[in-house]
Amino acid sequence: MVAPYAAREAASMSENTAAQARTTLVRMTALRLDLVEAGATADEATMAALAGDIAEQHATYEVLALTEIATFRAQLHGPLEG
Repeated sequence: MVAPYAAREAASMSENTAAQARTTLVRMTALRLDLVEAGATADEATMAALAGDIAEQHATYEVLALTEIATFRAQLHGPLEG
């Protein structure tokens, strides 16, 4: 059985950036594809857990990316007022 991947990856990260979150997302997706190609999809609980971890990581990536974009915009043009 595959341990919850996102929790393992999050624990190993010293800083959390959109780039790191995307790298983790790509690795998790590759793991899912490897399991499918190896025929290891019979364990539905593991695949469901991995799918949930991937969805959670995708949401994390989106939030971090949007936060970084907003931060960069504010650095260039100043904070929004009004």
